[in-house]
Amino acid sequence: MIKVVVSMHTPTEPIRMIAGMSRAGTTWLCKSLNLHPEIAAFGESRFFARCFVPPRNDGGYTEKQLHTVIDGLKKRILDSTMGDGPGCLPMNHAQQLSILEDEFKRAHECLGPGDVYRRMCHALAQGNGRRLSIEKTPQHILWFSRIVTYLPHVKMVVMLRNPYDFMLSYKHQGDRKAPRSRIAFQRLYHPLACALVWRRYMRAATEEARKHPDKILLVRNEELSRPRDLLERVQGFLQIEPLVDLDGIKSADNSSFPESSRPELGGEDVFWMNAIARREFAEYGCEARQNPRNAGLAAARSLARLPLWSARNFLALRRLVSGNSVAYVARWLGAPRG
Repeated sequence: MIKVVVSMHTPTEPIRMIAGMSRAGTTWLCKSLNLHPEIAAFGESRFFARCFVPPRNDGGYTEKQLHTVIDGLKKRILDSTMGDGPGCLPMNHAQQLSILEDEFKRAHECLGPGDVYRRMCHALAQGNGRRLSIEKTPQHILWFSRIVTYLPHVKMVVMLRNPYDFMLSYKHQGDRKAPRSRIAFQRLYHPLACALVWRRYMRAATEEARKHPDKILLVRNEELSRPRDLLERVQGFLQIEPLVDLDGIKSADNSSFPESSRPELGGEDVFWMNAIARREFAEYGCEARQNPRNAGLAAARSLARLPLWSARNFLALRRLVSGNSVAYVARWLGAPRG
């Protein structure tokens, strides 16, 4: 039985994370860092994001909460870098489950969120024969104020991408999947919502980097064209002994579609990105495109789809979020934090 005692231990070894926009090179960075003999980079736990379980007021979990958190971790498949390819960890879900079960069966305290997260990372690193862990969850930058509360020594690399390239990749992320999955991805997309997502990531990244320059490193997608320089900068920021042999490091390939079949954004896409996020373009360092002809009319038609899209996606979200779904959506939209 788990004894209800709050752990007051605060280790000074930094917890290392990768976050940022989806389709911005987070998986490539994980796999590149996994070439380092001391590093196990994996994801996505979503621990402090949609899977977060709030602790008691004193910061510790009750026995029931702790069992809920640990059971949730065991069910999650941290497979973004599992496998036998370059930069992958030789671990499958059954091995991941065994590692976590072995780690948490010895839990004898009412641990807090930071304690559980740290133990998860340590166990998976040790289970893969590595000394250090780096966990990747893109959404974690949106919850950085929460993370730094429980992990004050965190260091996070945040990957960012040009707004139009982000939108194009986000829109077509399901194109290479099976028909059923492709339809599901298409239903998740709305240009207005996509623009809000990019804006939210950009605002969170720049705001948190200004407040915590020693804890956050911003990386723009264009830097992936110089992989050696980027890896050296990231390793220095994460306080990792540099990987000497970088010959196997290559820039990230376009994972959405071959360059020869690269589609174009529609008028409604460009319109909504410009209308919603233009102020943030300067933060990234890019200029707004001119709206295509009849973009306004296409955008007006897209508004008619918004109510059905919102209802369908909110119902799906309620099945995925551990806490309050409304509060979760509010954070994505950039509403004031309570």
